[in-house]
Amino acid sequence: MNRRIISTLSICMVLVLALAWICFAQPETPTAKSSADTARSRRGQWRERQQKALSEIEVQLTKIKTSMEASSGSRQRWQELSEEERNKLREQSRKMREERMKSFGVIEDQILMLKGRRTVYQEYDKSMGELSGILELAKKEKAKETTSAIEKLVAAKKMQFEKRMKELAMGERPRPRSN
Repeated sequence: MNRRIISTLSICMVLVLALAWICFAQPETPTAKSSADTARSRRGQWRERQQKALSEIEVQLTKIKTSMEASSGSRQRWQELSEEERNKLREQSRKMREERMKSFGVIEDQILMLKGRRTVYQEYDKSMGELSGILELAKKEKAKETTSAIEKLVAAKKMQFEKRMKELAMGERPRPRSN
């Protein structure tokens, strides 16, 4: 009977040890990224955004160049055209100019992306600081109409800036760096 108890206990011990081995020998799964991994990931994402922005700028520059080349040939024979042909040419020129302006806008947006969120916000703060100085001067001089006009301008600029940041998906204001 003692042999049965001993053999049963030894089998149970082997099973418990095998189960413990299986549970504790599992490879560790990272639950949280280290700060170095997070920073590396952000740098990788930043590089991707830079590459996308640069390629988009290249595409827009190509569009602008082809548009300008196409319009330069038509100006040389202006005197030879009839009034109807001139009107068509004017309409084409207007459409090409609008397309170029759209391309310039896209390039400006991509340059903002390349500058980065922190730089864009710093430039915004600088320009708004100048307006705030003028606003304080107007208040000091008790110029009500001027104060009102500047306050409207500041509010409009702020709304325009926030809208543009949302469109560019540049997100919230960055936290100040701790030195």
